[in-house]
Amino acid sequence: TESGALLTASADNTVCLWEVDGALSGDGGPNGGRQSTIKPALTFKGHTDTITAMVFCRQDLFTSSADKTLRRWTLGGKCIEEIKGHENWVLALHSYDDKMLVSTSRDQTMRLWTVASRKKFGGRKNTKCHKVVELPGLPHFLKVYRTAAYVATSDNNITSYEIKTGKKLQVFEGHTGKVRSLVFVNYAMWSASADRAIRKWNTTNGKCCSLYAGHSKAVNSLQGLSG
Repeated sequence: TESGALLTASADNTVCLWEVDGALSGDGGPNGGRQSTIKPALTFKGHTDTITAMVFCRQDLFTSSADKTLRRWTLGGKCIEEIKGHENWVLALHSYDDKMLVSTSRDQTMRLWTVASRKKFGGRKNTKCHKVVELPGLPHFLKVYRTAAYVATSDNNITSYEIKTGKKLQVFEGHTGKVRSLVFVNYAMWSASADRAIRKWNTTNGKCCSLYAGHSKAVNSLQGLSG
């Protein structure tokens, strides 16, 4: 939003770019406190099913979708690449080092993609999958931290993988319900689960350091506060 714009991805298969500069409409702005209805400045069209995630890489926007594809867009709304490979919904998408993408899918794989820069952009296949990682279950949550991707799957475990190679690093076992959130605080990993527990993990050896029990129902989200 620092650039005065907002991007939204929707189940209507589109991304919208909104201009958000100026006074606060509906909060004493030039409309006298009246609510205003804003239309998108641009609509990105191309996906044929729900858009599940979006990230920036190589100064372009990348989106993932239930239509099994990723797409690369200019900020002018032009799709410059359709990226195929997954065989089911693409559920999550992350950027790494502004050179790679990490995606997970209902096909129970994680794909690692190398993204060409605009200077080397020379055709329709400039984002190449260099590794397909078979996951132990349906992926529920993906988090990229430092040089690793952490994937929570339907076996209630979390597995870490080296992003550049796809090599399995650690399996974090202990939860008895779906892992719904991951955060990293002071180099430790914390997980929240439908089993009502929060666990703190040593990312080097995969061991659970602490178990936090206090919620009476599923823990859906985590937010770290370092200090």
